[in-house]
Amino acid sequence: MGSWHFLVACGLLALSLGACDGKMARITAVRDGALEGEAGVARASKDLPTCAPVGAAKTLDPACLDRLATALGSKNGYHAVPVDQASAATVAVLVGRDGLGYAIGRADAWLDLLKNGRGTGVDALRLVVASGMAREAAVVGQRTEDEAVARRMMLAVATHIPGACSTYFLVGSGLDLKEPALPPELRADHSPCVQRQLSFREGPGGRYGSGVFRAAEGAMALWRETERALRLGLDHVGEPARARLLAALAQIEPATQRIGLRRERATIAIDVGARLAEAHAEAGVPLTRDAGVREAGADAGAAR
Repeated sequence: MGSWHFLVACGLLALSLGACDGKMARITAVRDGALEGEAGVARASKDLPTCAPVGAAKTLDPACLDRLATALGSKNGYHAVPVDQASAATVAVLVGRDGLGYAIGRADAWLDLLKNGRGTGVDALRLVVASGMAREAAVVGQRTEDEAVARRMMLAVATHIPGACSTYFLVGSGLDLKEPALPPELRADHSPCVQRQLSFREGPGGRYGSGVFRAAEGAMALWRETERALRLGLDHVGEPARARLLAALAQIEPATQRIGLRRERATIAIDVGARLAEAHAEAGVPLTRDAGVREAGADAGAAR
């Protein structure tokens, strides 16, 4: 009887492990495809559900996201916070196969995952983002005062980086010219998403600039922050993914150093003054106008 119970237990364990392997197989296939770049992801996910952006804001239907995550093995559908391996792989497919970085939202969640996450789905996402950025390095890594070039740079970010503002896609595609009645929250000068990303570590600040170059600076701030997250996340990545990421970063980082957009110096100075005033106010030592701070009204704008 003892040996019979042992065999039953072993059989149940094998079935359990097989079920786990089955759930992870699709995620592993996406990760393995991502080792070959976006074309590999497209092959690995060709029979998975597709999700089309809807509405002026180009968002994705939550029900469609759930279907895609479920097809990749999630028990609870899609969720960005807290993220599981299936949801990370879902975003890898949406970015790598469909170029929908701008339709996903929650840049903060994905930046944190690229930097701190572990696991097969997370590595798939890292590989997809890095390969897309490396492919667009020549487009993004340039100095320009030409609006048409700035739009192309924005579109590269919108396509390949999860959590990019939909404004980058709309302006980068020239849809702002074809649809001048875009809702205020999607315009370069009023988008809360653009304002947040302008305030990233290497951005010029949320009040910076106007029009195409305001949105472009927000996109470049997200590009820089994503590059940094990929570099910091290397400690959580095994081979062969790590070698592929290092190769991609060898293309991405020099391109980042070459980025240079037309700057609006007056708005930079005003924004710096506003930041100083806010910092002093938080410390209980508010600055006055007599101290040299200009009025802001003059502005132009886990899978662990």
